[in-house]
Formats: sequence, C-alpha cells, structure tokens
Amino acid sequence: MEQSSPESSWFYEEQRFRQPLLLVLIFFLAAMSWYAFFQQIISKKPFGDNPAPDAVVWGLWVVFGIVFPIFFQAMKLTTEVRQDALHIRFVPGHRRVIRMEEIKSVEVREYRPLRDYGGWGIRYSAKLGMAYNVGGKKGVQLELTSGKRILIGSQESDRLANTLREALGSRR
Repeated sequence: MEQSSPESSWFYEEQRFRQPLLLVLIFFLAAMSWYAFFQQIISKKPFGDNPAPDAVVWGLWVVFGIVFPIFFQAMKLTTEVRQDALHIRFVPGHRRVIRMEEIKSVEVREYRPLRDYGGWGIRYSAKLGMAYNVGGKKGVQLELTSGKRILIGSQESDRLANTLREALGSRR
C-alpha cells in the first residue's frame, strides 16, 4: 500500500490515548516495576515481604517498565481522507481502507465510549457496529452500502464529516 503524507490528503488526523486515569495507571505500573527492579536486582535487597525470584522481577521490569510504556506511546489512530478512499490506521498493525463508493451516509454524532462500545480502541457492538476511537465523545458515523456501520472518533468530527461529504459529492 502506498504511503501518503498529510499534505497529499484532503483530511488528516492523528490521535493518541490521553485519558488522565490511563496515563496515571501506566506511569504507576512502570514506576513500580522500575522501583522493584532497582531494589531487588541493583541493590540486592528483596522487594516486599514475599519477594519474587529475580527472573520474575526481570520479566516484570521488561514488560511493564519498558515494553508496555513504549507500546502505549506508539499507539495511535490515524484517519485520512483521500480522493479515492477513507484510510483508517490503528498503530500497531491494523489498517482499513473504505472506498468512497462503499459509503452510503456520513453523520456527526456524540457517543459514549464505555457504554456504547465497551471502551476505546478498535471496538465492536452488535447493535452499533464497529468503532475506532482513542478519546473524546464525538465522532463520524458511517453507514456503508453493505449495511455495516462504522464510527470513527475524531477531535475534528465536523471537518472530517464535511471532507467525506465533499469527497462523496465529487464522485457522484
């Protein structure tokens, strides 16, 4: 698949997880794993009343002190409208392209991530369809010609919807 730059797109938005409670949780887990690692491995003092074996402390430090924070920082939702299609990319690894001729309708709407979709990320609701979101409570609801529904969370939902309508209008 060809790479695109924001300059060649009609619309480009990049979003990251920024919920304060989630950031605090990740920081807490990372700090605790670093502290346990320093205490038990570097200082050679057992961590806690019932210390884990050194191999477990090493493993927890690598996973929660290094890998998890880096993975979380790398996670992002990119939404891009080009003349031919809507490109949704959820890093790491998920990519979806929706051709303009597949889009039946576009609507800006408010939603409740936890109640409507069970949280953030790539989510599915039997009643509401697929959702791609990382924060906020506003997005663009698409109805596809296949009858499927897709919600894309956006900090610029009005602009995204207008750009999609413009792209659809230029094809019809």
